[in-house]
Amino acid sequence: MGGVGVATASSANAVFFNPAMLARYKVRKERGNNSRFIFPTVNIRVSQDVEDLENFRRNDVDGRLNTAINVFDRNNPATVTDVVNIATELQADLADVASDPIFVDGNVGIVLGIGHRREGGSLMFNRRVVADGKLNQSTEDRQLLNAYIEDMRFIASNGAEGAPHSEIYIDGNRNNGLIPDQIDNLTSTASARGLVITELGISMSWEITPFDHRIAFGVTPKFVQVDTYDSNVTATDNKMESNRNKNNSWKMTADIGMAKMLNEQLRWGAVIKNILPLDYETTLGNAITINPQVRTGLAYELRWGRIAVDLDVLKNKAVGSGSDSQAFGFGLEWDLRQWVQLRGGYNYNLVAGRGGQNGLFSAGLNFTMEGFTLDVAYADSGDAIAAALQLGYRF
Repeated sequence: MGGVGVATASSANAVFFNPAMLARYKVRKERGNNSRFIFPTVNIRVSQDVEDLENFRRNDVDGRLNTAINVFDRNNPATVTDVVNIATELQADLADVASDPIFVDGNVGIVLGIGHRREGGSLMFNRRVVADGKLNQSTEDRQLLNAYIEDMRFIASNGAEGAPHSEIYIDGNRNNGLIPDQIDNLTSTASARGLVITELGISMSWEITPFDHRIAFGVTPKFVQVDTYDSNVTATDNKMESNRNKNNSWKMTADIGMAKMLNEQLRWGAVIKNILPLDYETTLGNAITINPQVRTGLAYELRWGRIAVDLDVLKNKAVGSGSDSQAFGFGLEWDLRQWVQLRGGYNYNLVAGRGGQNGLFSAGLNFTMEGFTLDVAYADSGDAIAAALQLGYRF
């Protein structure tokens, strides 16, 4: 449903979206199947550039350029053309994968949620991986590849195009026609920074009546343990250096949320996640902070289903060198039958730079049979893809 849930979450996922929603049920637990045991809940979202970078490495353009240089003969036009074409391809591929940020966001968890009309509770254990980064195309690589391209065009056109570059030849002697293999010395690298977050949370929710207004209030104290990573991989080989800073200590933070029925069909919700910021430092001295996140939402109940919108009130900082985020989400759920619901949604980052502006469309299904539930979803924006799976039992 486009990542919405602040005003629509059930006992299956209120611990992630808004703990106040555990007390939003219209009937008592004894009269309805308001509770859920979920194992597992899994979702992952990755940028398209992760696949593009892997395809770049798998295509081995640098290896093909190595071969072309080793068989280069300035008196053989075919070998000259090969160096031009492959060097141009490598230059373009490096520029393409370096143009956009790379990110991965995924988690797997277990949830026990007890929903009720006036109060509720939930227990959650979750592990999440968040990482982002980019390919850094070095100035030296651009200059070297341009030198290959321009010198080979100069030879192929008998001086009508391109320009001579004596620096690519052995001892700077263009007359000997010998090009040293410098491709293994390319320095463009892909770097990433990330977190592996382990969370143990206990949600509690009550319906309170300040000034005769019924409001659901919820809180999720969370114990959090985080490992940080700095990774670097040379773009043209398989050498990867990963630096892990394992922190065995557990820190505490909390989520707090509210929900209120504005009329018989319209519900408002709001949540502040991680009200106590958590600060960490990687082995390379990079600071990473898990900051508070403020989100609000509306949900409207219809005879055939429900529609909802969520909005990040504040901009959320990226973990590393990726784009910041401030999400707007829209979702709808259509009750096709009592045992199956069709879902769709749209999620848009209001503050992302180039490569992050495409909205993420999503579609999913929920099946319920004899208390067992299955939720599946898939999303694709062209810039990113996402998938989710949730198995559970309703009681």
